[in-house]
Amino acid sequence: MKNTILLIVLLLSASIMTAQVKSTRFRGKDAFKSFPEMRHFKSNHVSTKKMPKVDTESLLKEDQANEGLDIPFRFGNGFDVNYTLNDGTWEEQDSVRIWSLKITSPGAYSLNFVFDKLHLSTGAELYIFNSDSSMIYGPVTEEENIEKGTFLTDLISGDEVIIQLSEPANSKENSDLRISRVVHAYKNLFISDAGIATTSAVYNCYNPIMLYPEWADESDAVAVVIINNGTALCTGSLLNNTAQDYKPYFLTAFHCIDTSPFDGFISAAEQSVAENWAFRFQYKTADASTYITYNQAYFRAAWQNSDFALMELKQSVTNNRITFLGWNKAEAVNGQATCIHHPGGDFMKISFANNSPTSNTATIPWVADTNGQQILQANTHWIVKFDNGGIEPGSSGSPLFDSNKYVIGQLHGGNIGCPPNLIDYFGRFYNSWSGGDTQATQLSHWLDPLKTGAITTNTIRYPSISGPTILCPMTNVTYTVAGKMDNNPVTWTYGSNFTFLSASGNSITLRNTGTTFQSTTIGASYSGIKLGKTAFVLYNPAQLGQYSANAYTNTSYKMTPPPTPDIYKGYDWVVQQPSTGVVLSNMGLTCDVQFSQTGTYVIYAYGNYGCAITNVPTYIYIYNVTTRTGSYSAPVPTFTASAYPNPVSSALSIEITENVASSADAQTNLASVNQNKIDDFKISLYDEHGKLVHHTKTKKGNKAHFNVAHLKSGIYYLNIHDESTGQTEKQQIVVKH
Repeated sequence: MKNTILLIVLLLSASIMTAQVKSTRFRGKDAFKSFPEMRHFKSNHVSTKKMPKVDTESLLKEDQANEGLDIPFRFGNGFDVNYTLNDGTWEEQDSVRIWSLKITSPGAYSLNFVFDKLHLSTGAELYIFNSDSSMIYGPVTEEENIEKGTFLTDLISGDEVIIQLSEPANSKENSDLRISRVVHAYKNLFISDAGIATTSAVYNCYNPIMLYPEWADESDAVAVVIINNGTALCTGSLLNNTAQDYKPYFLTAFHCIDTSPFDGFISAAEQSVAENWAFRFQYKTADASTYITYNQAYFRAAWQNSDFALMELKQSVTNNRITFLGWNKAEAVNGQATCIHHPGGDFMKISFANNSPTSNTATIPWVADTNGQQILQANTHWIVKFDNGGIEPGSSGSPLFDSNKYVIGQLHGGNIGCPPNLIDYFGRFYNSWSGGDTQATQLSHWLDPLKTGAITTNTIRYPSISGPTILCPMTNVTYTVAGKMDNNPVTWTYGSNFTFLSASGNSITLRNTGTTFQSTTIGASYSGIKLGKTAFVLYNPAQLGQYSANAYTNTSYKMTPPPTPDIYKGYDWVVQQPSTGVVLSNMGLTCDVQFSQTGTYVIYAYGNYGCAITNVPTYIYIYNVTTRTGSYSAPVPTFTASAYPNPVSSALSIEITENVASSADAQTNLASVNQNKIDDFKISLYDEHGKLVHHTKTKKGNKAHFNVAHLKSGIYYLNIHDESTGQTEKQQIVVKH
């Protein structure tokens, strides 16, 4: 009998990480369809808070007066508030408590928020979304809880948003939060659709990074930084270090921290504000997109002379969509210079200078801010003349690359707009390396912890497991650890469904020998790094039906199944019993079968769509050889339940698909189809001791969702019961945090 295996893509790779929050934008108004785990507030009444009117004209005049000064790009006006859970509306749904608060600020292009208290209970999830369902931020979970400081959210487009919290009704503790600031964006940071900068529609020289795939690795390290308690922006980038241990060191500009006032000294208050920044990665396109925000960081070092600041994100960055940039600390560089940045907070752009950057060999008078003039010390900055693309406010802190794509500095300031005749200045990596000769004023202590004296490092990406997504039966398959940085061996783990064939370097080759419905996992670890596991679900095809050959033998009969989904390219036919049955010819949707003896034959048809086969209906075929007539009976309908992801850490989805059963006369080519219905399903989740931890009801075609974030890691058992037929399916679920 031919066995076929379907690989369900549950690739729990190294891209799983802690304390990151996603922002997702949609061109259509269909955001909720992509977040089925969200609990929707059913009540028509939700408490609303309305912000005062913003004097946009006055704010824009202030910004215009400050153009060219060494200050961050301001986009928003902050309102200090004191909103707690007492200000919202509560509702209960299916053992879940839901809290909602609507906040409006008429005329705002976007809203973002500062929490000075955020404690979410185990299993709780916080979402922020706009009223037209085009953008969702979240989920925020207990991993983002703050013990001190503040939590800055990303920007949510529109002037009306809903903040929504859900938590298990039986939670042992209650969530708590307080919103201390609402930021009204009076500049539109979501307007750019064609690479035109947001602060001035005349700037049409900006190059969207997505048009330059050769810079994909480098751009994956660049981020927008939300600063100044949520009202301003800079740019920065993650850096590699000589230990190559994925410590998330983040390079930006000194003047992005030294803001109140700019005096060449970072006060304790300014440092505290910087340690509560939010860092948004993967903001590369104005189209429907998902980007990732990290919150809070440690201040590590800064030096005014070369205008650098180094932060270290508090959370580990193990997402292989994000890279750590290589750098070059040499005193002289040659070749084209390139800058990747977020002008005016816009989606990512890239600018090119054809000539090599030159050092400022003399001091340069520099108007820093409204308090007076500063001096750029000699040989502390690169002078760059861009030939293609430029910079804007908001680009401050962005990385400058040499011709080998190594970071050689970060943007301080200069002329904004488009070439020609623009001169811009970048603090030199070479000078920042030793800085002020203390740990708090230099890069070397942090970026060369092994004291190797290296001149350069390479760009790296957190390792992940690569391999195929659909696996045919009895085939060899190779998995590889991509991004491995040292010579230490890889330890592989895999299930009993595979036979080990060979291993070499970062790769392992296995042979799939699974023959039954079961799950298996493949994982890898090295140098203390435990990579995510790839989970498979294996399917055996269902029985097509029984064929009664009666007393006639050695005669060829054509088998044709009832109408089935057109996703199948054909069928693979197998005579299961008696073993003397022979398939004479495989004709795709039909086949010829010859029977060699009397008795009842069981024939299987495997719906084939390339390699994987699943969800084949069950039919019973009765054929009278004398009269040459036959029919398919109408068996009890069946269903298939798919639970994913598995392993799961937060939201488990259960999808139920009916396997259609038909009844028709064989001689009329199955013209009439009679289908039994499947109605209500009872879905229950039990722990390993048999204790019920979740239950719900749903109907066919619907999805059910369990929040398992509050459950302990371990083995659980899912029971799906069809109340109309009594059919039950059981699955094993792995909860892993």
